[in-house]
Amino acid sequence: MELDSVKFISHTFCSHEYCAYPDKAIIIINKERMERIVNLSKIAGELKVYEITEFDYTPEWIEVGEADPDWSIDCSILKVSDDSFLYEGYLKHVPCDAKVTTRPITIERLKRKWRNLSTPTARPSR
Repeated sequence: MELDSVKFISHTFCSHEYCAYPDKAIIIINKERMERIVNLSKIAGELKVYEITEFDYTPEWIEVGEADPDWSIDCSILKVSDDSFLYEGYLKHVPCDAKVTTRPITIERLKRKWRNLSTPTARPSR
C-alpha cells in the first residue's frame, strides 16, 4: 500500500443467492482517486442526479478461505452519489447473471481518513 493512500475493507453482497462470490473487497484509494471521488460527489450534488458511474478496477475482490475461487470479476464499476460511493463487480464464469456490491462508504468518512493520514502522530514525551 502506498504511504499516501487509505484502505477500506468492505463486506460484499450478491444479487443472486446461489452464486459463489467474493466475500470482501479491499479498496486502496490514493490521493488522485480520492480527489476524483470527492469531485464526482460534488458534481452529483450540483446536478441533482442519483449517482455517477465509471469503470474503476481499484477493488481487490477476495473470497475468504478460497485459494482458487469459482468466479472472477468481468467489470468493476465505481458508483458515486452526493454523499457516498461504492463499487460493483459483475461476475463471470458463474451459472447466473449476478453482480457483487460493496457497502457504501460516505464521502465524510473518506475525507476523515485522509485528514487522519495527513495529521502527524504525536511523539511520546520522554
